This record gives sequence, structure tokens and C-alpha cells, in this order.
Amino acid sequence: ALRDVVSSSEGHELDAATVRDGLVALFATGLVRDAEAIAVPLDAERVVLTWFATPYPKLSNVRVEGAKALGGDAVLDGLNPSDFAYGSGVTLQKLRTEVVEFYQAHGYPAADATVALVGTEAVVTVTEGELASIEHIRFAGVKKVKEAELREALTSKEGAVFQEDVAERDVFTLNAVYFDHGMVRATVEFSRTGKELLFTVREGDAVEAGAADREVRPAVAGDA
Repeated sequence: ALRDVVSSSEGHELDAATVRDGLVALFATGLVRDAEAIAVPLDAERVVLTWFATPYPKLSNVRVEGAKALGGDAVLDGLNPSDFAYGSGVTLQKLRTEVVEFYQAHGYPAADATVALVGTEAVVTVTEGELASIEHIRFAGVKKVKEAELREALTSKEGAVFQEDVAERDVFTLNAVYFDHGMVRATVEFSRTGKELLFTVREGDAVEAGAADREVRPAVAGDA
């Protein structure tokens, strides 16, 4: 309850800091759009401090429009309803961010969304953009390791949906492959142009076994 948010000042001297801290605490809940405190003298020594707060409307529903490829139900299934109980600006921005991130994680890097409060309903309008599939995977700078070995190590595959977090993990995986070949200072970067995924490698020289043992092997998913 909002009453529990403001510190009790009964029996204490009223000062500006108490009022300020109470107002800050009320706005920090994200539940109120406006708040004020009014002190009314009760007698020569006492006042009655009353808090007035205008809450944001409680959301009755979240509706998704324009989700042709993934479907509105799938988008909503990825959300936590308790995070979107009230129609505050912070809540609506968080809703937009999570919907866009959901699309990006499913291969729609150009996806965008707007959120409007219509009565007590939050309406999310999605612009999906194109599905970012991978038609070609190419390597540049590879001379000392067989390309087939690098390609086999990748989680990203031709014909699959491009996912940035998967490509980032592939970078660590390729670094680990080079480490195992003694090229402990090799670096790998990825870039995507259209439907082509490019891994650019700077191999460097292999080091002696004793020196390699003193380096730290890049951690990859699946390592024990």
C-alpha cells in the first residue's frame, strides 16, 4: 500500500526533509503520476500531514498488434504480467523494450514497437522488419587452421536464423579453437552484411607449448 511507502512522522517534528523523502519514495514506486503533501495546523503545537497521490491506471490488458510472423500470443508469453500492472511511462517503456528484444532474439534485428495507453489497455504496435536468415557463412584471414574445422565448431549455421548472441558465442568458440592450435593471441570478430555472416580472423603466430600453458584458454559454452 502507498501508505506504507511514506515514513511515519507521527509524534516527530515536521521538516522539509521528511516531506521531500516521502514524495521521492512515492514517485519511486512507479505507481503514481502526481503527489503532494499538505500540512494543516491542528493546534498551536501540532499539524496533520496529509499525502495526496494520483495513481496511474491499473492495466486491464496488454494487446499486441502487427505481430504477423511470431504472433501476439507468443510475444505475450515471453512477458511477466506482474511487471506491467500499471500504465506508467516507465512501465510502457519497459514493455516496448522487452517486445523489441523478444523480436531481436528471434532473428528480427530491425524490429521496433510503439506502446499506447488506450483507456486501461496497453496497445503494442509492432513493426517486425525482415527475418535475418543466414545464407552464407564466410571466413577471412584464415591460413593456419582448416576452414572446415572452424565451420564445424560454429553454432551459427547456413539456412538458420541469425541471432547476434549466438554469433558472439561463436567468436569465443573460434578463439578457443585457435588457442588449442597454439595461437593464443588470435582474435576473431564477426560482421553481418545482408544475409552473409563473416568471421574475420587475425591469427598471429603459434607459441611454444610451455608458453601456451601459461595463457588462459577462452571459456566456451559446454566446457566443464
